[in-house]
Amino acid sequence: MGDKQGIADSFHNLGNIYGLQCNYQEALKNYFASLKIRVDIGDKQGIASSFFNLGGVYTKLKKYKEAQDYLNRALILSKEIGSKENSKESYYGLAELDSIQGKWKAAYLHHKLFIIYRDSIDNDETQKKILQSTLTNDFEKKELETKAIQDKKDALATAESKKQKMIRNSFIAGFVLMLFFGIIIVRENRQKRKANDQLRKKNKLIAEQKIVLEEKNKNIYDSVSYAKRIQNSFLTSEVYIKRHLPEYFILYKPRDIVSGDFYWMHQQDDYLYFCIADCTGHGIPGAFMSLIGMGILNEIIYSKQIKETNKILDELRRIVILAVNPEGALEEGKDGMDLVLGRLNLRTKELQYSAANNSFYVYRNGILMKHKPDKMPVGKYTEIEKPFTPHTIQLETGDIIYASTDGFLDQFGGPKRKKFMSKRFEEYIPSITHKSLDEQKEILEKEFIDWKGNLEQVDDVTVIGIRI
Repeated sequence: MGDKQGIADSFHNLGNIYGLQCNYQEALKNYFASLKIRVDIGDKQGIASSFFNLGGVYTKLKKYKEAQDYLNRALILSKEIGSKENSKESYYGLAELDSIQGKWKAAYLHHKLFIIYRDSIDNDETQKKILQSTLTNDFEKKELETKAIQDKKDALATAESKKQKMIRNSFIAGFVLMLFFGIIIVRENRQKRKANDQLRKKNKLIAEQKIVLEEKNKNIYDSVSYAKRIQNSFLTSEVYIKRHLPEYFILYKPRDIVSGDFYWMHQQDDYLYFCIADCTGHGIPGAFMSLIGMGILNEIIYSKQIKETNKILDELRRIVILAVNPEGALEEGKDGMDLVLGRLNLRTKELQYSAANNSFYVYRNGILMKHKPDKMPVGKYTEIEKPFTPHTIQLETGDIIYASTDGFLDQFGGPKRKKFMSKRFEEYIPSITHKSLDEQKEILEKEFIDWKGNLEQVDDVTVIGIRI
């Protein structure tokens, strides 16, 4: 059809697909084809997107000079056209590029600017939600007022009709009575036509409001879906985990689009750190807490070089309280997280762990051993903060570590629609340990779905298994 904008967008989308497949040469080919058309038609928004994606591909190809050039061009053009979304993405790409090259100060600055733009966009989304709520309330109020007026008119019309019938039935007979009924019929038809006209107008208004609400709901859904993409980028990748663990599984099922659960792993020297956590809330509030938790863990490990699991949790708790429950805050709550943090010595198989409210298990030679946690969360709990306890276990080849947040255990279902409970979980795990961990994941997921049946999922679900 000669639609240059559509052709440019199609080349851009093909570039995205090749990028996801790690076919970076084909991705570059399509991005440049899109960029050429966008330059020809003067699509500055599209040009900025093309620059950002080219910068991302060159980052993957370790061509850092080209990546820096395109990301800077994307940022300049995004600011020129006032695009907060593209500016945010450009800062994110620059932070990632700086981090890969070890430019920590620049990475920190760009990441901080990324956060500022992201929060600004989030504030815009909040205003959209407030507008949607206001429109809905106004619509319902008008609908009730219209109904009340119509009910009053109907009541008055009915009373008037009865009055006229009583008077005319007393004094008029025969032909006059027939004529009266004819008049009543004509009047009723007129009223019906008037009522039908009002109903058509009302239906038209409802249809228009429905379109507005559907569009706003779509925008909200798109925003939350993008939030899921951001959250998933913070979770430890499958590629990274497979590099350090020969056999494992992660069953991760958010209740909503985004999750209050998270899992995290990091290898340093002979140690592999792993964490599974359940943050306060689920959905968007829980997702915010999960991003805070993962960010703080990275800061503690990378920058502060704290190695003992109990000291890591003490520091994590201190920073979480400062971040979300500062002293004297107007809304001081008990936000935080329950978690298990382990440090596995890949050479000696010694496991040090500390846990906050979450137990975990070690299966060995037909026996499932439960290791209990400290009965306090990582967050505001009491005025006196006790330090977390370090525990040490000497693992053996073939041992399996299992850990779970409470989403699996608290799920209602089964014939009596009761919670799954930890006792049933502890009885079920030994029956599947002879399977590979990939098969165990499938079995556990099927058990959860069968148990839940047609009931709603009550919480985020995360279960991990690691074979030593």
